[in-house]
Amino acid sequence: MARTPLTAEEAQAIRPESKLSLQPHLQLLELSYPVDSLVLAVKKHAPETEIVSNAASRRESQNRPKLPMMTRERVWLAVHRFEDSVYYRRIGRETFLLLSALRSGASVSEAVTLAFEKTKLNAKEQATVLRESFAHASELGWFCPPQVEDDSEALVM
Repeated sequence: MARTPLTAEEAQAIRPESKLSLQPHLQLLELSYPVDSLVLAVKKHAPETEIVSNAASRRESQNRPKLPMMTRERVWLAVHRFEDSVYYRRIGRETFLLLSALRSGASVSEAVTLAFEKTKLNAKEQATVLRESFAHASELGWFCPPQVEDDSEALVM
């Protein structure tokens, strides 16, 4: 079940010591193969009814699509739900680490430190990644206030 995302005012109030939660439907995956490419190849050859429907059907004879060769490659994906559809997006290693740290309860400052601890990005590139990561996650409603013990929502500042 989706939680209420941060409002624009709450997002503007984020400070280094702030803690954020992520939507429960957002899954962060670190993979050793580009499975997103495989999924796209399968969907490209599947009839629309098979993609949309979850119903099992018996297929008499079907030409199997030629699937791409899978070579080992580190891939980070954000898989999320929007209007009853599942979407996935490749994200960079640093964005993956940032979001994972926030999900684990780290403050914004701690999450940023963890995200760029072993990065090869220079300071300008790091600033761009931070800006784009926060903008994209906010736009998609991935950030929400952390849950407190009484199960209500509150933003810790």
